[in-house]
Amino acid sequence: MRALIVAAGSHGDVHPFLAIGRALAARGHGVRIVVHPYFEGDVRAAGLDHVPLGSEIDLVALLEDPDLMHPWRGGPRVLRMVLDAVPSAIDTVRAAIRAERPDVVFAHHICLGAGWIAEEEGVPYASATLAPMLWFSPSDPTPTLQQRPGAWRRRAASLATRLLPPLGFAIGDRKLNAIRRRSGMPPRRGVFREAFAGGPLPLGLWSPTFRPPTPDDPEHGVICGFPWFDRSDSDTRLDPELETFLGDGPPPVVFSLGTAAVHVPGDFYEVAATACRRLGRRGVLLTGKASNVPDARPDGVIARDYAPFSLLLPRGAATVHHGGIGSTSQALRAGRPSVVVPHAHDQFNNGVHAVRHGVAAMVRRGRLDVGRLARALHAVLDDPAVAARAATLGERLRSERSGAEVAADLLEARARGAVTPPGAAPPTAPAR
Repeated sequence: MRALIVAAGSHGDVHPFLAIGRALAARGHGVRIVVHPYFEGDVRAAGLDHVPLGSEIDLVALLEDPDLMHPWRGGPRVLRMVLDAVPSAIDTVRAAIRAERPDVVFAHHICLGAGWIAEEEGVPYASATLAPMLWFSPSDPTPTLQQRPGAWRRRAASLATRLLPPLGFAIGDRKLNAIRRRSGMPPRRGVFREAFAGGPLPLGLWSPTFRPPTPDDPEHGVICGFPWFDRSDSDTRLDPELETFLGDGPPPVVFSLGTAAVHVPGDFYEVAATACRRLGRRGVLLTGKASNVPDARPDGVIARDYAPFSLLLPRGAATVHHGGIGSTSQALRAGRPSVVVPHAHDQFNNGVHAVRHGVAAMVRRGRLDVGRLARALHAVLDDPAVAARAATLGERLRSERSGAEVAADLLEARARGAVTPPGAAPPTAPAR
């Protein structure tokens, strides 16, 4: 089988598709990843072929735009970027399909237009959504518009999720249909919602333990599980200095802003280091680059640009992160408590899911200071019940079949013309 995978975003968006690409390649299939040239090295390191997409976009400059992680300006900013990229994506995907004649096309939901071209060219197609909120389910245990924990907030968010998204979908339809007309395609009703949570085979790339199926999920939707990926085959151990640090004292608190928020950290790492001093805790700051390392760090707090979460987080006492779905999943899998500091987008919703499981606390980025962070860490680190729930949840996630393998099953079946093959989804995530 030949598979064409279309991805976009930051490393946290691209990594799940590399995991699925590797799962397909391990079965002997040919896999090409259509993605920005910034990720070519990652694609090659995963043993996959690369097709450049959006070469004219300065991805680093975009990630350093402070509006990208603003709690209310961030969403419109991302949407504009996604819509602006559609014409280029259409041209690139059409050329790749005609050159390769793949048996299946698989795309991130933000890669709008990939499904249109697959349909136009008569190639089976499937899409994937990384975070539960973008299936817009009012009956989700944490509905799309819920940004803070609490029963009354859940009820209000469930009602709002029923009433408000249809207006957004109508506006989105107008914008996308204008692009379709310019590209020589007829307008289509419901095209915006279909891009996010529709099509012949929409996959949810999260664990059914984290967020189970609901009656409002997309028709034919399958929740696959988390597709774990945070390192290459050569990245099998932590660096010696970090390894020594971990062995020289009690487990530290790990602080990270993932792969997008880390470009606009503000005072996050200064606050983190000071909170460690106040609590008498050791800490590891994953800062992305040297310029983010705070000038003053107490003894027992070290900084690294990067370390694979799968190797580091299980050896920590807790993880403080921004709530991206990749960071959230790795923190849960590690079996350690979390403090989620959401900035924008799905991060609030992911954080509320973690709080709902009883394994995390939340501090909104706009209210983050040393006192609030120290109190949140105290709440999750000094409560044995939180630690027990985190350990149980982590064990359950580690025992699940990888979402990359489940997705690979489904893509193989989709290439054969099936929608949802019997037995492809795990028992706790049935196809609807």
